[in-house]
Amino acid sequence: MIDTFAEIYTKAYPDTEFRNPAYPSQAIVTVIGRICADTDEGKANEQSLVLETSRSLGLGSRVRLDVTELPGFSFFPGQIVVLSGINANGYTFAVTTLHEVRIQWESRKWRYCVVILLSISLASLEHRCPPCPWLQQALSSSMSFTIRN
Repeated sequence: MIDTFAEIYTKAYPDTEFRNPAYPSQAIVTVIGRICADTDEGKANEQSLVLETSRSLGLGSRVRLDVTELPGFSFFPGQIVVLSGINANGYTFAVTTLHEVRIQWESRKWRYCVVILLSISLASLEHRCPPCPWLQQALSSSMSFTIRN
C-alpha cells in the first residue's frame, strides 16, 4: 500500500525522490511511510510515534519520529504520510515538514487505496471500541464497496 501511494505521489509531484527514513543522513530527505505506535497498549502520543517503511524503500523497518519541530499535526495509526526531515543517528527521524498530499481523484488506483484505507480505519475502530450496530453496518457496506469508472 505504501508503494502504491508513493507511485501516485511521484506522478503528481515528479521531482520527489523518496529515501529510507531509517538510514542515517545529515541532509534533509523526503520519506513516505505508515504512522504506527511503538506499542499496542494505551493511546498513541507524540513520544510513541514511529514511521513504518515499505518493503521496497526501507525493508519494512520502523523508525521513531521526532515531531517537536512541527507547529501542529494530527496523525492516526495506519495513516500514510509524506515527511521531510533528518535522521542524524539512524534511530530517530526528526521531522521538519509534513507534506500536504493533494492528488486528483482521476486515478482508479488512488480511489481503490482510499476505499481500502477507509476499511482498515473502520476495522481498527471496531477493534478498539465496544461493538455497536452502526459500526457493524458501516464495516459490512464498506467491505462490499466496488469501484466503477
